[in-house]
Amino acid sequence: MEAIWKHEQTLVHLANAGFRQRSDKVKVLGPLSDEDRVGVYAFLLPDNNFNRIGEEFAKENICIRAGGHCAYPLYKFLNTGGSSRMSLYVYNDEEDVRKFFEVLDRIIV
Repeated sequence: MEAIWKHEQTLVHLANAGFRQRSDKVKVLGPLSDEDRVGVYAFLLPDNNFNRIGEEFAKENICIRAGGHCAYPLYKFLNTGGSSRMSLYVYNDEEDVRKFFEVLDRIIV
């Protein structure tokens, strides 16, 4: 379990840096703390067309979640219909994180 946690934290640090670099165009719901953060990121783009965002990632064989994530009261409170969500875990590697941000950069242009 310790090795899995360390692996996930390596990916979390990369993802945090990637989201911080794009903070003017991407809003992460929740903190971008490098300490004790799990690799799950719900995020919004300015148009928040999460279905389109999910389709764009799918075209590149990257699976993200898009929609209400069974948290509709939260999204109603936030005045959004939902969000996009990327998740990192033991089956991901650093190249997966890099590819995610390459695709995200094409979407947010």
